[in-house]
Amino acid sequence: MPAADSRPLAGSGNPQALRASNRDRVVSLLTGEPGLSQAELSTRTGLSPASVSSLVKELASDGIVDVRPGLRGRRRVSEVTLAWRGETVLAIDLGHRRARMAIADLSGTVLAESVDDLPANWHLHDDASFLRDMSARLFDADTNDSDRVVVAAIGIPA
Repeated sequence: MPAADSRPLAGSGNPQALRASNRDRVVSLLTGEPGLSQAELSTRTGLSPASVSSLVKELASDGIVDVRPGLRGRRRVSEVTLAWRGETVLAIDLGHRRARMAIADLSGTVLAESVDDLPANWHLHDDASFLRDMSARLFDADTNDSDRVVVAAIGIPA
């Protein structure tokens, strides 16, 4: 079992900053380990069970997490996962000859992917419309909503 999160508590003199820091700790942990129980969140973050319970209620009310019943052995628990509301991530990998583009949900499931040859003598600073057209085809082809993209990343060769 991983040790409790040992990051310093930011803003420990300010209750609002401390609460925001604790919310971030819970969300960060759920990003890598979805479906943890509140007791597991308490152990892994080092926060008290009462604090975790309060934070989870607040995060659920804000639509950031979902809480559902689960089992650990024969014990009933409340499993906490990040809420997925259709948000997507757009990733672009530019090589010297090809462009690869993918859309994934926040759990990492690839929803659509495309690989296109780049035009001869293509340079990003000269013609970004190629990427715009490629992404438009990708979104149209799989009925993915480009308005739901919450983050985009691009890799460019040196």
